[in-house]
Amino acid sequence: REATVLAHLETFRTLPATPRVRQTHDGRPYARTEDGRCLHVFERIDGTAGLPANVHAGTEQALRALARLHRAMAELSAEPASTVAWLLQRHRRVNARIAPTMAQELAANYTAVLQHMAARLSAAASWIPGPVQWLHGDFHPGNLLFVDGRMHGILDFDEVGLGSPQLELA
Repeated sequence: REATVLAHLETFRTLPATPRVRQTHDGRPYARTEDGRCLHVFERIDGTAGLPANVHAGTEQALRALARLHRAMAELSAEPASTVAWLLQRHRRVNARIAPTMAQELAANYTAVLQHMAARLSAAASWIPGPVQWLHGDFHPGNLLFVDGRMHGILDFDEVGLGSPQLELA
């Protein structure tokens, strides 16, 4: 998913820089780790993560970039899916992991919180409006790069998935 989306976004000159996959020594777009996971290596994009000193201008740039990103990603074909599909997929991945270390009073409620979240996400599918399209899935200031107060790049496309653009904006 990530490679397909990034290859598509390379053609859009109206977007800030997006990661370009570097080929491994054997010509593949990824390397396999010892535990079987894929590891992508990307070309460097200049910039500092987070909003610039002028937060208002940085936020406006980020929202305009998100709108352009959504327009570009809407051109990718999307299978019919729930408007909360990518959030449900992400929830399933978190739910499948071993619970992180946390204070005992939090740990006691961890499973209940995850169950509550799943129920709320499932219910939201009936009232979150469409259309369903490809989304970045992790759009926040830590994944935005700024150079001299101007937005220069968008990082971290490993959470791309199908859902409502309104959810990503929220």
